[in-house]
Amino acid sequence: MVDCFLFILLPLAAYATPPCNVCPAGSPGAVGGFDDAMLTLSTSPIGNGFATNTSFSIHGVTGQQNNREFVVNLGLTSNMGTTAKSTPYRDKVCLYTGVVAENGTGDVWSINPLLTQAPNSGSYDAQGIELDFNNNNANRGETDAGGGLAPPVSYGLSVTGAGGFRSTSAILVSGPGVHRIWNRGITFANDCVTQSTFQDLGNPSKSIDIRGNPEYGIYQSSKSSKNYFAGKTTTADLVVEGDILYSGRLLQQHDQHETVDLLRNQPSLMQQGKIAVRTRGCVNVSAISPIVLARKQYSGVMTSQVKRILSSEELKWETSYQLTALLKPMPNLYVSKLVEDEQIHTGNDLLFEVCGGSPEGYISWQITHVVL
Repeated sequence: MVDCFLFILLPLAAYATPPCNVCPAGSPGAVGGFDDAMLTLSTSPIGNGFATNTSFSIHGVTGQQNNREFVVNLGLTSNMGTTAKSTPYRDKVCLYTGVVAENGTGDVWSINPLLTQAPNSGSYDAQGIELDFNNNNANRGETDAGGGLAPPVSYGLSVTGAGGFRSTSAILVSGPGVHRIWNRGITFANDCVTQSTFQDLGNPSKSIDIRGNPEYGIYQSSKSSKNYFAGKTTTADLVVEGDILYSGRLLQQHDQHETVDLLRNQPSLMQQGKIAVRTRGCVNVSAISPIVLARKQYSGVMTSQVKRILSSEELKWETSYQLTALLKPMPNLYVSKLVEDEQIHTGNDLLFEVCGGSPEGYISWQITHVVL
């Protein structure tokens, strides 16, 4: 039985000093020692051919058409350590790489994989790193929120540290900058997540920070999914195709000078509660009559959500009107035709008439419907 191999990559005479000892080939139970390895072996790494010094180098070429091939195979079966007092005494690691950067160092990497797909190399799957994590023991992290992180835990990938200063980023997905090289930054597929695809348990300044110019900041294609915002939400432009449930105060201002003020005390927006819909605008008075504002119909443009609220025949409304003369007095200004109930329940634009003004004058108007 052969327990270890000796790879002689250069004649021993090529070393300035004798190399460190390794286990003799064919010696059962022998252990290799490279504690004082010298970086004197010159090589050109595969895919990154810059001249490089190393103490250990293996280059290979595939030789089997119908057989799996590994250049290096490391394996560890762990069946001891459960009674050890604590970490690090109970730690079992198959491959450990460590770098300590001290004064005078250049740029450092603890591990630097590389995969290059050569032009015209064919149609095949390619992965820089594949991490297969097989939990056949027990469910971990079943409790919601931070309670699910209590030991024992199982993490596919853990990014931690113990430094005294903040680092730039825990994960960076980047490229050359002259063109895009990724179709997706991070992908979750095959319905693999049960609780939260992304979970922020900290207290950062911003949880999701979009500083570029994406066409969609957040794109949700499923109409059955829900969005929950427990805190204050501010938005410049909000386009919603589905229903919105409010538990606080919502103020919306549109280009058509429509303001919607929704206050809700019940879990459902369509149930009983205090709901106010205010539609307002400013119009120019046409000079057709000295006292009549052209008997023109003015309409407030309703959003689809407001129309849906107004169209509910189960709700009873109290309507009030406010007209304000601008730039000059209009003592005879009044609403000559009210908004009809049919207009409210059908969800159509609200139509009303104003009279009693003066020619070439301006007025501002507001109608308010409050659920009783």
